[in-house]
Amino acid sequence: MLRLLKINDIDHLIKEMESLPIDRGGIPVMAPKGEFFIFKTSKISSPAANIIKQQMLSIGGECAVSKFVATCSVKESPVILMGTQRHFLKLIESLKNQYFGLGELREELMEFFEDKKKNRFLKLVTGFSIFQEKHLLWAYLMLLLILFQMAVSIPM
Repeated sequence: MLRLLKINDIDHLIKEMESLPIDRGGIPVMAPKGEFFIFKTSKISSPAANIIKQQMLSIGGECAVSKFVATCSVKESPVILMGTQRHFLKLIESLKNQYFGLGELREELMEFFEDKKKNRFLKLVTGFSIFQEKHLLWAYLMLLLILFQMAVSIPM
């Protein structure tokens, strides 16, 4: 009756969703909610780890920290961040004016999700995913070709 799906990536999730007789218009709304990200930082200061933990919990995400971080018994510790893209976009916003080196973490998260957004857009338009920078030029050329073909085929 109930079966746990082991989803590898958002494409796999979309295929599973498409296997149901659902309204395809809902897929772009639902799919990002099923894509879960887990990041592990290098060692960050205990105050930074405490802030990250509080921020993630306040937005519905999760953050695993050393049990010694809460009391600052350790100077530094890595953390594990868990959440959806929505959680991380909220975290990025909340880290705007934070101290303890959290600006650098914010920049890394922003870069990751901006690259992911660009890749998703190119995949929607070209039908394939870009994982390596050397393919980016090819993707832009394909995008231009598709746009040109669309413009030529539209009667004016």
